[in-house]
Amino acid sequence: MKLKLLVVAAILLAGTPVAHALDVTIPLTVVGNQATGHISIAGFTADLGIEFESVTGLDSSALVATVHVVSLFELPTLLLRLPATGISLPAEFPLLLRIGPSSSSTLTFHGVSKISLHTVELDFRIDLPLSLFSAPNGGTFKDITSWDGSGSYRVGGDKGEMSEYLILVDVRGIDGVITGKFNALQATLTNNAGSMPPAVFAALQARLTTARNFYNAGQTASAVTELTGFAADVLAQSGSVIPDTWRAHDSVINVAGLLRAGAGTLNFSLNRKLAGYP
Repeated sequence: MKLKLLVVAAILLAGTPVAHALDVTIPLTVVGNQATGHISIAGFTADLGIEFESVTGLDSSALVATVHVVSLFELPTLLLRLPATGISLPAEFPLLLRIGPSSSSTLTFHGVSKISLHTVELDFRIDLPLSLFSAPNGGTFKDITSWDGSGSYRVGGDKGEMSEYLILVDVRGIDGVITGKFNALQATLTNNAGSMPPAVFAALQARLTTARNFYNAGQTASAVTELTGFAADVLAQSGSVIPDTWRAHDSVINVAGLLRAGAGTLNFSLNRKLAGYP
């Protein structure tokens, strides 16, 4: 670990405007609806997994995955892209991952894509929570974690689109995280109300409002149950009355995928609260 931290310090201190020249392409192996790759850069290693519920056009050339060590030059800009104070980049794993379609990609998927990372550079610790964050290229990062665990650290999240990824230390209070995720899910639902029948929107809104009311009343377990029902209702109508498609080089919005991913990461944080996270 000491050697790796010295490597990080050297790279950070050598930060330069051509930092992205340090990008390393991650070769991907495709089997069925899954793509996997091994990350190895500057002494850091991790295993990457990408899984699709329903996908066409997935082959070894459909996606481009790259990774680089965050440099001192780009760190100030990166910090401005984090949603709040209390979130930081761990020195033990200062890697920025990008996944997106290749220029010739015809990749199309329905529902959610599942991103997972496993690294021995980090440890699973309740007292110093780690989370998986993502952002549209150049945009604000947000917590998308839907599960995590030990061995040494494993984490995953659901997405309705492609983007950038970081593992970050998040010491914000859990209630603030939960409130932010409720607000984000509400914004996703509101912004896409016109893409579904009014009755469907109203039913989902009722579910979300009930879940928030349960949470505000201190009934966290009931909020989890209601959000689980919200996600199930979206899934049941995915592709029929709620758009559920992401397509490479297309502006179509995967509404069902975004809603399910938002509900999933919110439930993850609610379950963290139930587990005693401060």
